Amino acid sequence: MSRYMRQGKYAVMSSENGDKRQAMLRQQAVLAKFGELALRSEDLDEVLTEACHLVGEALGTDLAKVVELQPDGRTLLVRAGVGWKPGVVGRVKLAVEKGSSEGHALETGEPVISFDIARETRFQYAPFLIDNGVRAIVNVIILGGHERQPYGILQVDSRTPRQFDEHDISFLRGYANLLAATVDRLRVLMELREEAARKNVLLAELQHRSRNILAVVQAIAARSLEGSPALEDFKARLSAISRVQGFLSRAQSWTVDLHELVQTELQAHGDGQAYKAKVDGPPVDLPGDKVQILALALHELATNAVKYGALKQSSGQLSVTWSLTGGDTPRLLFEWRESGVQMPVGNTPRQGYGRELIERALPFQLEAETRFEFTSDGVHCAVAIPLAVLKPEEQEP
Repeated sequence: MSRYMRQGKYAVMSSENGDKRQAMLRQQAVLAKFGELALRSEDLDEVLTEACHLVGEALGTDLAKVVELQPDGRTLLVRAGVGWKPGVVGRVKLAVEKGSSEGHALETGEPVISFDIARETRFQYAPFLIDNGVRAIVNVIILGGHERQPYGILQVDSRTPRQFDEHDISFLRGYANLLAATVDRLRVLMELREEAARKNVLLAELQHRSRNILAVVQAIAARSLEGSPALEDFKARLSAISRVQGFLSRAQSWTVDLHELVQTELQAHGDGQAYKAKVDGPPVDLPGDKVQILALALHELATNAVKYGALKQSSGQLSVTWSLTGGDTPRLLFEWRESGVQMPVGNTPRQGYGRELIERALPFQLEAETRFEFTSDGVHCAVAIPLAVLKPEEQEP
């Protein structure tokens, strides 16, 4: 072989290697660009369309599409694509058959390549491909999520016969896997949003019905207690229940934050003195089916503090604190302490509705241990509730 022939051969090889290197760099750049979109976008149509655009750019083809496997498992819809005539994307459906390249890809899970469909003897191709001038095609499966059927197939098409080499196939496998992971993320996101929307509808309906019940009860009480001093106390208790229903209707989950519950109740009863209250404790979510009895207990404590105690007297101070304990029986420890209060001399406080609620209803409904006592300068109420009563699985409506 002459020196010039050898130089020519090496020049061709060098050129081919350079082209391959450029193609690999282009493919890596496309993977990085699509990876950014996969993490950022929450729009499935945007992701699929851009996936088609970028894969065509990476392989230098004119056409690309994503065909989505329908729930029946026997039909594919052209869900997204670039380069196609009008009437293809979003409309054309393909049957999953053994005689089709799509059916073969779904059956084997392996890439299916046709270098020139005009000479292809293994498969029959849909008329719309011929109409759009397709000559070469490669199919790569897009896997589904956990225990799901495959999402569909990424198809790269070319209007000229095309040899897809091992580097192209390797790139397409990785690209399709990234696309599958992105689709699965967006599917889960959509399912969570749909579930949240259904839950919000149910919460709104429950809130509407609860308001109706409260209105009926208030109307009955107004007639039966007309002229009685007890009417205003009864209305105030209904308002406390209504506030809890408002919390639950706005919450993302069927729970109410204890800190928010305490602050709201104090503001509703504080009469401008709520600033004197010290409120402190770790985050605690109270389940919806348990929170109403606690709200009523807080209502009674706050009402008495405004009428007679720390929120009425200028020297009074109120501390509302809670903590969580471990051990064999983990508990929520809640304390209401009023100090600096001048107690009536020789006047023993009566056993009212509030004490009855705390000392009898809380132990019955929440398995709580309670202590309510009048001290030399105020009131001390302590409630210990087993955390098992407040466990998450009981927080669903």
